[in-house]
Amino acid sequence: MKRITLLLVGLLSLPFFSYSGGIVHNTNQSAAWVRMFARDASTSIDAVFYNPAGLTKLGDGFYISLNSQTLFQNRLITSDYTYLNNTPVDYEGAVTIPVMPSVKSSLI
Repeated sequence: MKRITLLLVGLLSLPFFSYSGGIVHNTNQSAAWVRMFARDASTSIDAVFYNPAGLTKLGDGFYISLNSQTLFQNRLITSDYTYLNNTPVDYEGAVTIPVMPSVKSSLI
């Protein structure tokens, strides 16, 4: 019984440990998302992306959000694809973005 319970807890906690691409994976350019991953219940201006129904909590008017991020990422990828000439091959990627601005606006 303990083994099954431990297996269930492990399988249910698996999504918490899998950040498909890591924290620097550029999916939405949101500085608020980088600070806090759970933006599903947001009622601020970034609710346009995560919780459109949350915009009903904002008053009428024009809203604008200006954000900036700094990103640094290094990746080492090893490919053992058999049809490449010299397998295995190591590929190194480096990304440096000193300023990545983001602008969100909403008219309610």
